[in-house]
Amino acid sequence: MKIILDCCNNHLGIKELRDEMIDIAAKNNIYAIKFQLYNSIELNPNYPNYDNLYSKLCRYNLTYDDVVDILNRCVDKKIVPMFTIFSPSVINKLHDAWQVSNCDNILLKIASPDYLNYSLIEKVVEKFYGLDIFISTGMHEFEDVTKIKDVMDKYKKLYKSFKYFYCVSKYPTPKEDIDLSHLSDFDGFSDHTLGIEVAKKILDLEIGIEYIEKHFTLGKALPGKDQSMSIDPIEVEQLKFHIDYLESCKNYKRRWVYDREQNRE
Repeated sequence: MKIILDCCNNHLGIKELRDEMIDIAAKNNIYAIKFQLYNSIELNPNYPNYDNLYSKLCRYNLTYDDVVDILNRCVDKKIVPMFTIFSPSVINKLHDAWQVSNCDNILLKIASPDYLNYSLIEKVVEKFYGLDIFISTGMHEFEDVTKIKDVMDKYKKLYKSFKYFYCVSKYPTPKEDIDLSHLSDFDGFSDHTLGIEVAKKILDLEIGIEYIEKHFTLGKALPGKDQSMSIDPIEVEQLKFHIDYLESCKNYKRRWVYDREQNRE
């Protein structure tokens, strides 16, 4: 199971906080750390609480130099950088920063409100052909998601690396709103529930998804609406420990089966 930590705007636009978030994720051998890229004036007006969101996001726009710095630090710390693309103009900024950085691989995500934004998706595919693109489905009913996947087939002829994330667009998400019966139809799960209880449950059930994404903060008392519902460094460590424990159990079982078969011979 691969863990993605979403920094959201919990870095508060401060380089030192971004650096520490990357360092902690890398120290815990987390697969990828994600940042949001947007131009505030291009933000999709369909986003929940758009007016309030716009005024806040103006302060957290990542500059070209910020993106280069994030890419290079992720390379140094050996963790995969990931970016959610919220507006068209940041696509070129990210691509140009990527070209001058030391980074070979990045991951890209399309947020749920842009799930039907084929123009945005086409631009991302054009600039980042061959890289994995993750698409969130949180603001759509499951029946709509299956239909939209069919529409995306035309893109798959040119680009085969689309991965779909199940999520519920409630922040935080009540545990009872998670429909475990549909998780196996997706590649990953954006978990907006509080804490790590649901993530651990999904790991224990071995549903078959490859990724779990959690919002990440350095401290739940920091300013910002996402801080209190995000997992902190202690919970990151606990979640990674649980994953490592389950993997060690699987390895033991595989060794046990192998030894048993060898003895039969």
